[in-house]
This record gives sequence, structure tokens and C-alpha cells, in this order.
Amino acid sequence: MKGSIYKKIRKQMLFGSFVAAAVVCLAAVIIISILRGSIIGASEELGTSAAVDSKTALEIQMEESLFQLAGIKSYLIDEKLSAAANLVSITAHNAQYIVSEPEAYLPRTVLFPNAANAGRSVAQLRLAQNADYADLEAEIGLLGNMSALLVSGERSLDYVRSLYIGTESGICISADVDSDQDSVIFDPRARSWYIDAKAAGEMIWTDVFADNFGRGLGITCAMPFYGEDGSLRGVAGAGMQLGILAEIVVEAKLGETGYAFIANEYGEIIISDTVTVDGDGNIISQNLSGVFPDETAARMMNGAAGIERAPVEGRECFIAYAPLKTLPWSLVVIMSVDEVVAPAIESEERIIAMTGGTVTGIDRMIFIALLVFAAALILAQAGNSVLARRLSSGLARPVIQLSEGAGIIGAGDLEYRFDVKTGDELETLSDAFNAMISNIKTITAEKERIGAELNVATQIQASMLPCIFPPFPGRKEFDIYASMLPAKEVGGDFYDFFLINESKLAVVMADVSGKGVPAALFMVIAKTLIKNNAQSGKSPKEVFQTVNDMLCENNDACMFVTAFMGYIDLRSGKLTYVNAGHDPALLKKADGEFKPLPSKPSLILAGFENVRYKEEEMILSPGDTLYLYTDGVTEAMNNDCELFSTRRLLDALNRSKVSTAKELLVHIKNEIDLFADGAEQADDITMLALKITERMESIK
Repeated sequence: MKGSIYKKIRKQMLFGSFVAAAVVCLAAVIIISILRGSIIGASEELGTSAAVDSKTALEIQMEESLFQLAGIKSYLIDEKLSAAANLVSITAHNAQYIVSEPEAYLPRTVLFPNAANAGRSVAQLRLAQNADYADLEAEIGLLGNMSALLVSGERSLDYVRSLYIGTESGICISADVDSDQDSVIFDPRARSWYIDAKAAGEMIWTDVFADNFGRGLGITCAMPFYGEDGSLRGVAGAGMQLGILAEIVVEAKLGETGYAFIANEYGEIIISDTVTVDGDGNIISQNLSGVFPDETAARMMNGAAGIERAPVEGRECFIAYAPLKTLPWSLVVIMSVDEVVAPAIESEERIIAMTGGTVTGIDRMIFIALLVFAAALILAQAGNSVLARRLSSGLARPVIQLSEGAGIIGAGDLEYRFDVKTGDELETLSDAFNAMISNIKTITAEKERIGAELNVATQIQASMLPCIFPPFPGRKEFDIYASMLPAKEVGGDFYDFFLINESKLAVVMADVSGKGVPAALFMVIAKTLIKNNAQSGKSPKEVFQTVNDMLCENNDACMFVTAFMGYIDLRSGKLTYVNAGHDPALLKKADGEFKPLPSKPSLILAGFENVRYKEEEMILSPGDTLYLYTDGVTEAMNNDCELFSTRRLLDALNRSKVSTAKELLVHIKNEIDLFADGAEQADDITMLALKITERMESIK
């Protein structure tokens, strides 16, 4: 110990002074005033900097998101248009083969439109005004062989309202559901789609038009076909409703101001929730040149892709656009800049309000401090001036320095260092404070680093699991949804689903022993091995046997995986599955309740080498629902340490009245939350639901 405060006080009792007390008081007031100005300035600078940084970050993020959204939507629309074009191409090539090889076909009857067939897709015959049925009977009988293809083709795409062929002789054979509206008299040669395709000699797309039967906006894809001698024999075409394309566009709404639309190569906005049709069947819509700057409109019409910021209808907006490959159209997504940066502006206003409150608090503290100093000065006048002087210089000043330093450190400045040189316990305390601050800096930096790494790990793990729903647009045989909520930043549960081929879907649910980073790493390895082996053509039991042996190698941590895997044959409905020590799957038949899927669990994965797993089978029918989960569902606890249990899970599933896989998982998660009643989640909660929606034998 460098010295004794007690001895110093005893010595300094002989000294004191009113003048020294006044000097200390004045110095404190000056320091407090300087501190007040520094805090106010720092708060204002922080508010401005935070607002600017937030605005910049939000703008960059929104630009990336809008550009990606425009690209995704244009890709989805291209897929549908390409499917329609392929259908027309197939129809034209089949018609060309039939007219080139007439001796290979027997005549088939095609009937005229019949109102009794309304609502059913059937093949129907129509003829030009002056066509003679007797003269054309042989050609009609030959082309009747196209009936089955036309009907199946029209049914295959829900946005194709009719599929047809028209001939140079005035014959038209079509497949649609409007027998009650179609006329017997119809000359395809006078239609624009026939004329344009004939002139082009290749596949063409017509302009968008308003449907004569009041079915909304439509567009036609047409392609000519020829005889064996190269002469034009007719044109195949498909009439499409743009309603489904409009749904893809309109659902791209973002926030209060975001919206999307499609424009053609002439700058006309043709697909939007603002497009209407007047009483004469004319389409009423805006033109890009009336909405956007000329340079921006030109880039859209020229098929460019990009993201930019420009005024739209009097306000600054982000504009993302991407071209379609099938047609010279562009998909455009717009969102107001003000809406994007609104959170940053609100944050800036809150910081400014907090700064005002801080200034008020500081002024109050300064006033109180001045009162204290004034009282001390009065007391000093009544006491020994010598004692006051010695106490102020020998003891009060280092204490004030420590107090101010503590305030600075408390405000977050860990670079501050105490410099007390008194040769006694106060100097020792100052040195201890400095050592403590260094330790705090080291610990804080390490915690921030670990936190940042865990955040990245969480994002990586989430991105590895299928997270885009619906995952297979256009597949109507099943409805699937899954979710994973880790108990820590990263977890050991995982699910997966993927198509092994066009008619076989694989589903996986697994739980790695332990939690946190080790479980997450083991989960990545297990998930990758299972999917790779499944896609190589192996059966479920062969996949588990291979993966088990691979995981056993160098498994010094003695980790293991419980897993369930099943293949669903979408043609026959057969479910082939294997259970490696996992909780039993639950199955609800269309006319029954959820019950455990019959299975004899095999050994866990990564437990022992050379394990042989058993496959079991079950036939799934339309309306059946398969529910997979991990023990984080049944072992969720409430504040009384009660488990949610398999009984409660089955009861919650059977009480559910929802119709989709997503709604089912949301319902179960709500039931778990109600049961837990705020209790901390102890284990990862992972679920997957699969509902068969169509008859297996109807899949083409």
C-alpha cells in the first residue's frame, strides 16, 4: 500500500480554505458545461449518421430485392408462355404428320358444337360459311384423329382456354369448354392468328385482345403446318387467358406503394390491375411514355434488364425491370423511395427526441450539482478554511476525477483511461479501473465476434433448407410445406424434400444429437449425404445403409442422427419409407383421423457400421395427409415442466379444420405456443406436412 487515506485526512484536518472550495466548485461547473456540450454534439452526430446509414442500407437492400423479384416473376411468366408454345408446336407437328401420311389413319367422327357439352372439354367441328360438308367429309375424318390430342392438350394447361387447328379448306376442329357459345359457322382463314401465321411461315404470337365471350384478356399462339409436298395445309393455335399471368404480376405488391405490371414492345401496359376493357371490347391502359421518363421507357421497350431510381407520377421511386424471353414484353416492379426509407426517418426522429430528453436530464443534473456545490461552499465558510482547502486538494479532486471517468466509461467510451497519481488507495483503485476496462474491451470484442459468426451460421443453415413455397410451381399432385425453428442460433434438426424424377418425390425428417454448432455441422454432412445418395437412384434403405457407414467413419464425437425418409410414387401413390430411430410419422387418410404410420424403427444413423434397414410401404390416396416432426414438438414444455406429448399432438392435428399444409403447421405451432405459455424453447421444433391433392392415376 502506497499510503493511508486515514493518515492524510488526519494531517489535512489542520488545513482548509474557502477559496480552495470555490475553485473546486468553479472547475466542476466548467467541466460539467464542457461535458454537456460534448454529449449534445455526439448525440446529434449519432442521430444524423444513423439516419444516413439506415437510408443507404435500406435503399441498397430494396434495389437488390426488387431486381430479383422482377427476374423471378419474368421467369415464371416465361415458363407458362413456353409451355403454351410447346403445346402449339406439338399440335402443329402432329397435324402435319397426319396430313402427310393419310393412309396410316382411319377416319374419325367429329361433331358440331352442342350446348349439352357446356363445361366439358370436347372436340368440336366448325366450317366456313360456304363450305360443303360432303366435299370435306374425307378431310374431316382424317383430321378427326387430332381430337384426343386437342382435348388432352387443352386440359393440360389451365390457362389455355382452347386448342385448335384450321385448314385452307375452311375446316376448324377445336377443343374447349364453350360448346354452348361456339357457332357452327366459323372460318379460321379469316382470323388474324391464321393470317399472321400463314404469312410468317413460323410460330407467331398475336397482340393482346379482349375475349368475345367475356373471359377477360387473351392472347393467341399459332403455327402453320404443311403437306408432304410443302404446301400450306393449315394452322394450329392455342387461345390463352392472361388471368393467371396477371395473378403472378399483381401478387408482387410490396408495402403500401409497391406494384408490378407487364408492358409490350410498344410501351403499352397490357397486364396490370389497372387495365380495363370498354363496351366495344377495346383495351384501356396507359403507355410507358406517359408514366416513366423517356430513357427509362425506351430501355424497357428494348428488352433491357435493370434497376434505377426515377420520378413516377410525381414521386421518387425504385423501378426494376426484366425482359421476357418468349415475347418482347417487360415485367416492371415499382416502389416508392419514401416508403423504403420511412423506417430510417422514424429512427432519426426518435434519436432526436431522445437527444432532447438527454439534454433536459443533463441540465437537471447540472442544476442539482450547482445546488450541492453552493451548499458545500456555505458549509465551508462555517468550518475550518484550512481543513476545506487540504481536503479539496488532497482527496476531493481525485474522487471527482474517478467519478467523471466512471461517467464517461458508463456512457460507452472504453478508450478512456484514469490518470490518478495520489500515492494512496485512490491511485490503486484507478489502476484497478484501468485494468478492468481493458478486460471489458477484450470480453466485449470477443462476444461481438462470436455473435456475428453465429448470425452468419444461422443464415447459412436456414438457406440450406428448402424455404421457397410453393417449391414446385405447376405441380398439382401434392401440397407441401415445412418449417424449422432452432432452439439456439443454429440447430441440429433438418428437413428436406426433392423430386428424384418426374414421378417420384422424396421427403426427409431428421434430428441430430445435441444442439448448437456441433449439431449444425453434423446436420450439414448428414443432409448432403442423404440427398446425394437418394438422387443417385438408390432406394430409401440403400440410402440409409450407405449414409450410416459413411457417418460412422471418424465419428470421434459419437454423434448420431435419427431420421425418417420416404419416396412417394406420384403415379401409383405408393409410399416407400424407412425409419432410423425417429419419431413415427403421422398419417391422416382422407376419411379418417391422424394416426401413427405403421413402422418398426431401425437403428439410428452413425451408431454402428453395417446396419441393415427395413423398408415398408403404404398406398396414399387423394386427400391423405402425411405429417413429419422431431421430438422438439412432443417434448415442448410449459412452465410446470409438462411435455406437450404425442397425445396432445394427435388431438391438435385431429381438431384442425385447415385445408392446406401450411395452415396445418401454423395451427400446430400456435397450439405449442399456447401450451408453453411463454416458457423458453428447449429443443429445435421442425415439422413437414404433405397432402396428396389429385388422384395418382390421373397424373400424366
